[in-house]
Amino acid sequence: QALPNSPWKLHIMASALGAREAAINAFFLGLLLSSLVGLLAYMLMKRKRVADRLREAHDLLEQRVEARTRELSESNQQLTYEIEQRQRAHEALRRAQDDLIQSSKLAALGQMSAGITHELNQPLSAIQTFARNGEKLVARERYDAAGENFSRIFALTSRMGEIINHLKTFARKSRKRKEAV
Repeated sequence: QALPNSPWKLHIMASALGAREAAINAFFLGLLLSSLVGLLAYMLMKRKRVADRLREAHDLLEQRVEARTRELSESNQQLTYEIEQRQRAHEALRRAQDDLIQSSKLAALGQMSAGITHELNQPLSAIQTFARNGEKLVARERYDAAGENFSRIFALTSRMGEIINHLKTFARKSRKRKEAV
């Protein structure tokens, strides 16, 4: 240091050991701080990469879910359509079976008409005979015998009514009913 009013300069020689230690400490402290800042920057970058990968994975997963949902919706619509078609086909089959049963009944009824004609003509002929005999018996005043003829006529007409009722029942379209069996 220059001394005032003198051409001399003052030089002080001191030990640089403290300064050197301070410089070394400052260097290591700077190095430590730089390392921490670098480590922090590395961790932030790593975290950003992980976040980006998670976002990409999430977007990919969303796309897959959307595609799968679309596929399932289309499959569901197709299955619904097929179910409706099968229900319609089942209903048409049921109606066709009912019509076939009715047609079969009527065909059988047509085939049975010859036998039925015979079954009905027999009692009609007997009724006619008993009625004529009854007239003659009444005319001869044989009321007991006439009453017996009229009872037979009544029985024969009842029998004919039963035959006709069975035929009517058979010819009718059957109604489906559910009952315990």
